[in-house]
Amino acid sequence: MPGAALEQWSQLNDVNADTIKSEVEKSGLPRPLTDLKNRVLAFSFAGLRSAVDRTVTEQMSDEEKRSLGRAAQVISFNHVADKVVQGMEASGNLDETGGTLVVSGGVACNLAFRKMYVLP
Repeated sequence: MPGAALEQWSQLNDVNADTIKSEVEKSGLPRPLTDLKNRVLAFSFAGLRSAVDRTVTEQMSDEEKRSLGRAAQVISFNHVADKVVQGMEASGNLDETGGTLVVSGGVACNLAFRKMYVLP
């Protein structure tokens, strides 16, 4: 599973929320489906992947690559969370008392996704 391998390699679970926030800001990576498309109930990781591909160079240290990997994961997780909330709102399954969501499979095994760093 590539997600599990990236989580382990980037050591996402070994850094604190302040470090993550700083890395996301420093990375300059785009948030998927922002601006006019932000209310579209769809997922798209193509722009994020392209941005990562353009950013990575042979001159980058492993720690710089890990930092970029952590930032990309957090941005991806926030994209998924935003779309889940949007879908629950649209279906009427989310109100002021909360809602019900079951996550299973590989995504549910990702520790970083489970503790979820929320971006502003």
